[in-house]
Amino acid sequence: MPYQARCLDLRSKTDLSVNAALPQEFVAKWIAYYKTSTENPNRYSAVNPNVASHLIRIDQSYLKWLSTVTPDKIGDLKILLRTSRFPAPYWMYTFRDFMLSEGYDGLICNEASEKTPDKNATAYVFYNLDKIGTYEAWHSEPVASGV
Repeated sequence: MPYQARCLDLRSKTDLSVNAALPQEFVAKWIAYYKTSTENPNRYSAVNPNVASHLIRIDQSYLKWLSTVTPDKIGDLKILLRTSRFPAPYWMYTFRDFMLSEGYDGLICNEASEKTPDKNATAYVFYNLDKIGTYEAWHSEPVASGV
């Protein structure tokens, strides 16, 4: 993992094989950020009007669901982002912006795979690719100088 990346680690500090509950403050900040982002009049300006109307309906549906959420009742990121119901929801773009605004370059969590749903594997999600670099850069050996 790149040493310069600041990642939100959602794994339990006592057992890295499971996720800890999401901090209530984090959930509340996400809900507020998302609500504010949907109020931006330029949110859909770069897309076709037909697509924009569909995205507005998606935003309204997710906002309606978020209005029922209390931060102390959401313990899992997949539940908060509804990625178990929608594999790649539109609001994930906004979540990336949220994470960057909070100063995170990525996150670390445990996630079951489709092949082994009963086993968790550590997942790394990166948002700030300029800071993360490449796999090759992480594993390159430093060049000795002047020895």
